[in-house]
Amino acid sequence: MASNDNFPKLDRTDLIRLNKLRKENPSVFFLNNTNFFINFMHDYIKNARVFRVSIMGETRQGKSEIGSTIAFNYIDIFNKYYHKGFYDKIISEKL
Repeated sequence: MASNDNFPKLDRTDLIRLNKLRKENPSVFFLNNTNFFINFMHDYIKNARVFRVSIMGETRQGKSEIGSTIAFNYIDIFNKYYHKGFYDKIISEKL
C-alpha cells in the first residue's frame, strides 16, 4: 500500500476508539449500499438528470476499476431506458 503523508497517523488510542466504534455501530461501518447506489443511478438516468460520482482514495487501490464498473453500469441502465423510449420526448424537442 502506498503511503500518503497527507493523512494523519493513527496512534494506539485512536485505533482503540475506532475499534470500539466499529463494535458499537457495525451497520454504519459494514453496510453494503450497492443496491441503494444502483437504484439512485436508475432514478437519475430515468429522469434524464446529470449523475456525478467522486471517487477518492490512495494510489493503486482500485479507483479506476470502480469508476469503470460504474460507467459500464451507467451505460447498461441508460440503454435500457433508451430502448424503452424514455427519452423520445427529449429527442423530439431538440429536433
